[in-house]
Amino acid sequence: MAKLRRPKPRQKELLLPFKISEKTKLFLPRSIGERMFADVEYIKQHHVDYQPLTTPSGIKLTGPSVLGKIISLMERYTRKTNFFLKEANEHELKFTQQINEHLHKKGLPVESFLEIYNEKGRHLMLVEKKGVSLFSISEQRPLTENEIRGWFHVLGVLNSLGIAHNHPHLNNFFRVKNQTGVFDFKLAKAKNIDWKNLSEIINFFSEDHTQIINIFLRHAIRNPEILQKVKERKADDILIELLNPLPIDPESKNTILRQMNTFLYNVLIPNLREAGYLRYKGIEL
Repeated sequence: MAKLRRPKPRQKELLLPFKISEKTKLFLPRSIGERMFADVEYIKQHHVDYQPLTTPSGIKLTGPSVLGKIISLMERYTRKTNFFLKEANEHELKFTQQINEHLHKKGLPVESFLEIYNEKGRHLMLVEKKGVSLFSISEQRPLTENEIRGWFHVLGVLNSLGIAHNHPHLNNFFRVKNQTGVFDFKLAKAKNIDWKNLSEIINFFSEDHTQIINIFLRHAIRNPEILQKVKERKADDILIELLNPLPIDPESKNTILRQMNTFLYNVLIPNLREAGYLRYKGIEL
């Protein structure tokens, strides 16, 4: 059972005790708790199982229980702050904690849990965001080559632990002091990989590789220097960041790299060209 971590003195100034049921009192960011109070009380008074419900502030919620609707509501509110609320079962919680311990030992930034609560077997984790997500950065300007390399590297480190993230989009990676971190392991899977079995490696990490290359291409298009590398088929020195942390021989890395290039140039680029995306962006590839 995860131990309840009470807020430190600095955190107490930011957090407000918030009772969500007879059993659980959740410390929420003050800005969230004060605005959310009326909505939560409304849910408790007007809740009907499985029926949609609209709170006084206009948020529409569905779900089979009062607790479920309150959790959903808190998730909506925390998205607008430096905190976010995550729900996990016992296995997911322990899995996340183990991954964070391994990543921390590798010198990488990890998400910081302020509180862990247990309500009927459902763990509610209040997490303080660190740094800025790569997605937020990409909304303001194109990602730099260094930021993309960091993104590939941290996923490679995660893979080297025998863990496939399976959802490596930019919102799940963040930058802190020129380092890249990763979180949200709800879809992640772990396996005792045989690092001499190339076909096992390729199959287990295929979702990570195809997703990250797809996202990479769409963001490479926005950076003229990286786009030029893609045009000249010289992006290998960026893609290899995903494979360098893996405990495999150079020949295996080159084999996987060739497959990644095949997917990039023979599948993704033709698909974007056929869909008119490249023409819309004014790009020739």
